Parts: sequence; C-alpha cells; structure tokens
Amino acid sequence: MKSRILFLVMLLCANVSHAKYIYEYMDKVEPLLMAAKYDEADQEFAAINKRVRQQAISGYLLSDHYKRTVEWLKNIDSYHAHLRKIESNMSQYKAAGNGEISLRKCESSCEYLYIIGIDNGKPKSFPYSEDFMTYINNHRNSAVEKFYALNEQLSKQDEARKEKAIAERELNKKQEQEDRLRKKEEKRLARKAEEEAKKQATQKEIDRIDILSKEHGYSGYAKVNIIKLIYDTQKNGGLENYINKVVGCHKLNNDPCLKWYPKLKAIQILDDSVLYSFSEYAANEYLTFTILAAKEKAKIYQEGQSFKNDFFVFKGMTSYTTVSGARKSVPVFEVANLGSK
Repeated sequence: MKSRILFLVMLLCANVSHAKYIYEYMDKVEPLLMAAKYDEADQEFAAINKRVRQQAISGYLLSDHYKRTVEWLKNIDSYHAHLRKIESNMSQYKAAGNGEISLRKCESSCEYLYIIGIDNGKPKSFPYSEDFMTYINNHRNSAVEKFYALNEQLSKQDEARKEKAIAERELNKKQEQEDRLRKKEEKRLARKAEEEAKKQATQKEIDRIDILSKEHGYSGYAKVNIIKLIYDTQKNGGLENYINKVVGCHKLNNDPCLKWYPKLKAIQILDDSVLYSFSEYAANEYLTFTILAAKEKAKIYQEGQSFKNDFFVFKGMTSYTTVSGARKSVPVFEVANLGSK
C-alpha cells in the first residue's frame, strides 16, 4: 500500500489534473487484467481513456502501451496453455535443447516452444501498481519455472528412452545372435542327420550288392569303380586281392563312374573282347592304363566307344601282342551277372 501511495504521489506531482484517471485505471482495469478478463478490461480502459483529454496522463496512460501490455498477457497465457498441453502429453514431446521443447515427430511442420523471448513486450514498472507488477512477474516466473521443469523431465524421459532403446538393441542383438547360433546348430544337426541317413542308406546298398554278388558266385563287392581300382593298385599294389570281386558304382554313389567312365575309350575291337585305354590328369598326376573287357552277347562295339557304366568282375590278368609285336599284360573284366541288381 505504501508503494502504491508513493507511486500516486509521483504521478500527481507529474500531472495533478489527471491523477484520478491513473487511480481509476489501477482500481478498475488492473484487476480485470489479472483475472484475464481482457474484453472487460478493454471496455473499462476505453471508458477511462474517453474521459481523458487528448493523451491520457501525458506520456504514461497511452493506448499503445496498454495494448502491448494486453498482448504480452495474452501471449504469456498462451505460453502457460502450451506448457499444460506439453505436460499432459509428455510422450509426444522432447527437449530439443536447454531452452527449447518440440514435438518428437514432425511431419509437414513442427511445433516448438522457446524460453528465449518470453520477456519481449513484458510491462515495465510505470504506470502500473506494485500489485500488478507482482502479478506480472509471478505469471512470467511461473512460466519460466514450469518450462525448465518440463524441459528437465523431457530430458530425463529422452535419456530413459535412449537407455531403453540401447537395452532393446542389445537384447535384439543377443537374440539375433542366439537365433543365428540356434539355426546354425539346427543346420548342423540336420546335416549330420542327413549324412548319417545317407551313410546308413549307402551301407545298406553296399551290403545288398555284396550279398547279391556272393549269391551269384562272386567273392563279394569291392566298393570301388575300375578307375579307382587301377589307380590304387598302381600306387600300392594288391590287384590280386580283387580277383572275382565285383567293382563299379552303386546307385547312391554313381557320380565317379558318370565322370570317369566316358573317358575310358575302346581302342581295339578283338574277337571276344574290347581293349580300352584311359589317360587323364587326376589327383595331381597323370593316370594311364589299358584294360580288356569281354564282349557281351548281341552287342556291337566300335573304336572310340566309352566304357559301360555297369558292375564288372575282375578276372585277373591276360597278355596280348600289339601291332608292333610287343607283349602287353592287362587286367581283364567282364560284366557281372547279378540278375535284376
């Protein structure tokens, strides 16, 4: 009250004839402004201003000054409303800096709230009462405090969100790694099971051919094809161990015969047999040999013809004389009679 009396005294000293209008302004307009009743305040101000001749209170009670005050009050009210909006939808906002809050996701345009500029247009001391200036400062300070409080909460929220995202990424990374290891292990087990099944099936087929060979009077199944047989015995000997043994590729391991037998070519057609020759680079060295195979009944043979992919029996060695008169000793094979196979 004391400050208000002092303020009035100063105004009266400045312009005694218009002091009553300042007092009327303080009593009638300021309470309305503090109650945010801006339309009623405008009406009261206009009524007071109408009674003032020329300019109101000679430099103090000016229309443009009043308008700027109302504009600032409306802006600070809007600022408070924006803060309440942010507070009620914290998950949609982020702290874009120490003095800035914005929407978390922006599409065509973004929504920002800044602390800078909050004092632009803020009313000064004159010609307002101490109560009104206290209201102004409290209104402003509460907005600033609320802004920084929300900014801090949003910063913590963002930090928590980042930590959560990092934890989720780590968890996902760990899960992906576990999934990769699990799938790798599943593939390994599936491959192992497939290999085991193939191994069992192969052994079953070998046993079947071995039994079938013995049933037809042979010594058994040697489990090798002719190319492999000659290669191994040329290097290590032991060809005698294969006499009367059935050789060739079974249906579960036919690839070697399909690859190599076409390269075993007939080079001479004899009365009861065919002479075949092989010369290829295999296993990092050249393999060269000649074999003799008995003709099958009702079959016609010609030079250059590939060796038949079938089961054969090794019968031992035989000698023949070449066109140059040299004597040669070669392995002899004949088609194995295994019935339906």
